[in-house]
Amino acid sequence: MQPVTTSSSRLTPTQQRFRALGRRLARAVEAKLTRTTITGRENIPLHGPVIFAANHASTYDAVLFIAHLPEATELVGPGDFKLLFPAEHVIKLAGIVRIKRAALDRDSLRLMSGALEAGLNLALFPEGGTWEKRLEDVKPGVAYLSHTHHVPVVPISFGGTYQVWRKIMLLQNPEIHIHFGEPLPPVEIVDRKQRAQALHDYSLMLMRRIYEHLPTEDQARYDNAARARYHAELVANVSGTRYDQRGD
Repeated sequence: MQPVTTSSSRLTPTQQRFRALGRRLARAVEAKLTRTTITGRENIPLHGPVIFAANHASTYDAVLFIAHLPEATELVGPGDFKLLFPAEHVIKLAGIVRIKRAALDRDSLRLMSGALEAGLNLALFPEGGTWEKRLEDVKPGVAYLSHTHHVPVVPISFGGTYQVWRKIMLLQNPEIHIHFGEPLPPVEIVDRKQRAQALHDYSLMLMRRIYEHLPTEDQARYDNAARARYHAELVANVSGTRYDQRGD
């Protein structure tokens, strides 16, 4: 691993200043309006590149990325659709890498690969969006980048962020739990014919590491999604119709 530079060279001076301001604001919101506990800080590598991968239940998760990850970290966000004001403007000002999650996005892949090759870190959500999903629905993107660039992955568990903005606005001081897990070694693929399966297995292992350190109520959301999927597939099989899982 190599020493991490302090910022991404692709960012404009305005974007760099905006990120610095965002970090201060994120930490202020966390300190004043939440009760946040953090464990596993020792698992944050001092040198990069590394991929930080977290579960995703709220847009507040991105705030936690900004507040706690090293400055030399490229943030990855949604590029499938235009966000509502002011989120769309904020993402542009912050210089976040936007990726189309439903398709192969070569431009975004080039930016993420370039960041890792430059010694920068990446922070992204391997599940994709914030909708409820099973652990098995994880996307292979993190595993692919880890394998291609031989980069370790740090699993991060964000607990208590589901619908947390409402609690913050009501000054309820919600409890937030953050756990940085031990880095997972880069993906190794021996048989190219088994590449897809190897990437999926690694991705599922990553999500299980994240799941292990989530509060019970957050684990329950994954469990409920798995039960709902099983029930839907069972009903589809009994009725002789094909279960359509689009939109997950």
